[in-house]
Amino acid sequence: MRILFVGGFYRGYLLAQRLIERGENVVGALVFEEDPHETDRYCERIANEFASRDIYVKATRKVSAKHTSLVRDELAPDVVFCLGWRTLIPTDVLAAAPLGGIAVHDSLLPKLRGFAPTNWGLLLGHDKLGATLFQLTDSVDAGDVYFQRAITPEPAESYQSIQRRIAEISVDLFDAYLDAAKVAPPVGTQQDDSQATYTCARNPTDGEIDWTASSDSIARLVRALGSPAPGAFTFYRGAQLVVEEARVLDSPWVYEGRVAGRVIDRDASSGTVDVLCGEGILRITKLRDPAGDHTSAAAVIKSVRESLGLNASQEVLQLRGRIEELEHRLANLEAPSHLRQAG
Repeated sequence: MRILFVGGFYRGYLLAQRLIERGENVVGALVFEEDPHETDRYCERIANEFASRDIYVKATRKVSAKHTSLVRDELAPDVVFCLGWRTLIPTDVLAAAPLGGIAVHDSLLPKLRGFAPTNWGLLLGHDKLGATLFQLTDSVDAGDVYFQRAITPEPAESYQSIQRRIAEISVDLFDAYLDAAKVAPPVGTQQDDSQATYTCARNPTDGEIDWTASSDSIARLVRALGSPAPGAFTFYRGAQLVVEEARVLDSPWVYEGRVAGRVIDRDASSGTVDVLCGEGILRITKLRDPAGDHTSAAAVIKSVRESLGLNASQEVLQLRGRIEELEHRLANLEAPSHLRQAG
């Protein structure tokens, strides 16, 4: 089977290694090129794996229609394997391979079609996560399913650990496809669209903690948005803090008079801070402060009279400060050059 590899990141690197270990006939590789600011970089490593074996390699950020002739006339793959890719692959490119495109989605399809399925699965409290090997079509994650595998996250397992486990089983699913293809081209099973659910895209601002929510849901948010995701965040004295590690407090005191976001306990020895939620109490252990430093919660939050989150008066003060800053900049720009203030 002639394979065109389209992928990147850690999971793509694992698949590249596996295809080479198996001695598969990889006829070309389109490798995702990361943004300059991204520190977790695999493009060069993947490219080297293939280039060192005289396999055609192109680093790119997008597969477009202009790649169709390359795929159809020069590389002539039987199938396109896609893992760790951020953008849509045109149907003309997929159609250039007789068996089309095969990819992995990080959910148990037809559930959680769409964006950030692992994040959403954790946020929603799903007890099973996983990966599905399926046929790429022009519909969102709706193609026929070949193989699927579930995992059960450990109670305190980090998002990063879960993502790595899903990456590993994703490569195993390609193994299963290749093993089955030795006998005959695998036949997928049509998804039951009536059981399909969808997820929307997430933005970094979606990570703001709503302290009126339950401690359970906030703990899930913190876990689901852990590194390398942007993080769940709140505000303290108007400055943004990222909550990196937190858990629901077991057998908490029952508060009738409660202010959501109020700090009710601080332990300097353990570095923890307990915060009232709309329901329950959250114990915060680790934070990332405005300077980007990782520290204990108690090292930043000093008093049980403090509250986390922005209230209306704080938001008004921040907005006034921002307006004053912009007015100062505008006045400075409009003034004659010899009257402009430094900065």
